Amino acid sequence: MKPMTLLMLGERLATVRHTVAAVVVTLALAASADAQVSTFDLSGTVLDPSAAVVPGASVTLKNTKTGLTRTETTDERGRYHFIALPVVGEYSVAVELSGFGSEERAGLIFQANSKPVINFLSPLPHSCTRYRSPNYNP
Repeated sequence: MKPMTLLMLGERLATVRHTVAAVVVTLALAASADAQVSTFDLSGTVLDPSAAVVPGASVTLKNTKTGLTRTETTDERGRYHFIALPVVGEYSVAVELSGFGSEERAGLIFQANSKPVINFLSPLPHSCTRYRSPNYNP
């Protein structure tokens, strides 16, 4: 086994320092990338005209800029929930159920890291209501 010279020891320490620095930079970049995720969660409840919950209603969310569309069905308590949606663009939300009317809300703009709640009061059977909310920002 050869004894290490000071020059060899210095080169090894420099290599270790560079490796540690590269790992630290990689971890810092990964953490900042996670922090920059711009999403929101949307939830709400669908009620009938007597304020009873409406299970089984179809709730459709559409990003009018990107075309992204997601559909959820309300649970036994009339609730719906969309998670991790991108904030880019303008959205519309529509609810419908056979035997009831439909309702749509359009022109919705959401903030990053928010959890807006949009409730619907399902209109009377066979009616259709459309709301346009310019610059609606829940």
